[in-house]
Amino acid sequence: MIHRLVVGSAVMITSFFTTIFTTNTIAQGSEIVLRTSVSTNCFFFNSLPGELAVNSGLTVLSSENGGTPATVQIDCNGAANLTISKPQQTSIISGTTIFSPSNLSATATTNGLSSVVNISSEGPNNVPLPLDDDGEIKGEITVNMLADNGGNQILPGDYNFTVTLTATP
Repeated sequence: MIHRLVVGSAVMITSFFTTIFTTNTIAQGSEIVLRTSVSTNCFFFNSLPGELAVNSGLTVLSSENGGTPATVQIDCNGAANLTISKPQQTSIISGTTIFSPSNLSATATTNGLSSVVNISSEGPNNVPLPLDDDGEIKGEITVNMLADNGGNQILPGDYNFTVTLTATP
C-alpha cells in the first residue's frame, strides 16, 4: 500500500511540475535586424610608365612632345573624386639636373568614361569622376608630365619622376 502511495504521489508530483512548467512557458517572437554598409572601392591596375622626351633646346622634358604618356586603368564601384599630385623627381644622380618642384607639372585625362575629365597638378586637382549607367567608374587615365628647366639646358643623364593618382570616395 505504501508502495502504491509513493508511486501515485510521484506521478502526481511529476504531473504537477509538468503542468506548472507548461503553463509558465511563453512563446516569444524576435525580430532580428541585419545591417551592413558597403563602401566605394577603387582599384588602379595595368599601369604603364610613360617616357619623357627632351625638346630641341634641351630645356624641357615632356611626355606630350615626342614622349609617351603613362596610362593606368581605373575601376570604382561607386562615386569617387580623382586627385593628381605634382611630379616628384626621384633617383637624383650627381651631375644631373635637379628640377625645381615649381617647374614640374602633370595632367590626367580620363578615357572611356561617360565623359572626359581633365585635371592638373596645378589645380583644380580633386575632380569628381563621371559614373556610368551602372553607377560605376571604369576606364583609362592618361597621365602627361612636363619638367621645365627654366630656359637652362638639361644635363645628360637618366631622369625619373613619380606622379601619384588618388581616387577618393
